[in-house]
Amino acid sequence: MKTIYSQTKQLIKLKVLFAFAGIFLVAMPAMAQDPEYSMWTVNPTYYNPAYVGLSQGMRSRFTYRKQWVKLPADFKTFNFNADVAAREAPGSGGLGVVFDSDNEGDGIIKRNMAGITLAVRVPIASNIISQFGILSSIIQKRIDWNRFVFTDQLDEVYGNIYPTTFEHPVDESVVIPDFGAGGLLRFVANTMKYKEIVGTLGLAVHHIFEPNQAFLGEVSPLPRKYVVSMDVMIQDMTGKGPNRLFKSNKKGFRFQPGMIYQYQGGMSSYQLGINMYKHPLYLGIWYRNDELKFMDYDAIVAMVGINIDFDDLNRMKLFYSYDLQLTDLMRATGGTHELVLMIEFDAMRLFGGGDSKKYNKSGNYTARRRHSMPKALECPSF
Repeated sequence: MKTIYSQTKQLIKLKVLFAFAGIFLVAMPAMAQDPEYSMWTVNPTYYNPAYVGLSQGMRSRFTYRKQWVKLPADFKTFNFNADVAAREAPGSGGLGVVFDSDNEGDGIIKRNMAGITLAVRVPIASNIISQFGILSSIIQKRIDWNRFVFTDQLDEVYGNIYPTTFEHPVDESVVIPDFGAGGLLRFVANTMKYKEIVGTLGLAVHHIFEPNQAFLGEVSPLPRKYVVSMDVMIQDMTGKGPNRLFKSNKKGFRFQPGMIYQYQGGMSSYQLGINMYKHPLYLGIWYRNDELKFMDYDAIVAMVGINIDFDDLNRMKLFYSYDLQLTDLMRATGGTHELVLMIEFDAMRLFGGGDSKKYNKSGNYTARRRHSMPKALECPSF
């Protein structure tokens, strides 16, 4: 009985501690960070709106992330985004939508975001283009006061058995407008007859006006997030033929080294690694850290994927990654799972009219623009 009584008292102390910690976090001007996804190369529009419409056709992505699987808290994040290219109007890049949702803590705070992205394209040279994008969104954050446990609810022996006298505020949610912007450069170079290099450099700024996200009348600005990304895709075009813009590279090989750096609210992180593709399989290995110390890793990210062709113009891709924590937190938190489902329609256009492109049954197209771009500039990064 003494052992049970001692354990009960310890449990009560923990609940009281969590209750006070929750109230403190809600009331203080917290500096929250955005959700972070490991497979940024297959979800680039989340980090930079300039990627919207960069590739020909339409692409949709569904992402699910389960973080720290050993913890009882509900750290889950969901993301959906889709974008479609617009080549019919001069200067048009593309149009996209994005929805994002995640739980903070044990579901005590839930955040939802919905936005529209718009990008414009500015050709620079025959093998270089630039795109600029903006993101306009609405963010809703909701707090569930019923999930808190207050001291007047606790009994020393039986635990949480009493109703609380705490009266929480009427407003359980805040809704704020938010804006982001980004730009990128993409170039293509043919090094050999059957070798092609496509490089992309991007820079984006999120939460430009740092909107206030406080619940209790305090000031809690959502800090700006700065993102720098870079990748180089080297692809072997052997055996592709004239339709290589659309057909999967079933005989060739691709590999894509890259990096991404993020800074928000005094915290930074970077990922550095490489993806590889040989039809129909994808493999990738990345490491992540919060400092530029190459021998001091925070986590290793392993990625696998598969490409399923419906036909020459349409396909589905499924990716899975696992974050292996390399710090002492691994024993307590466990790893992180992430899934991405992509669906691509290369021939889909934003507007049904216009004669900027004509497609035939084989997937070839003819461009009637004055300044035609190399086909590699219209291909996805990976």
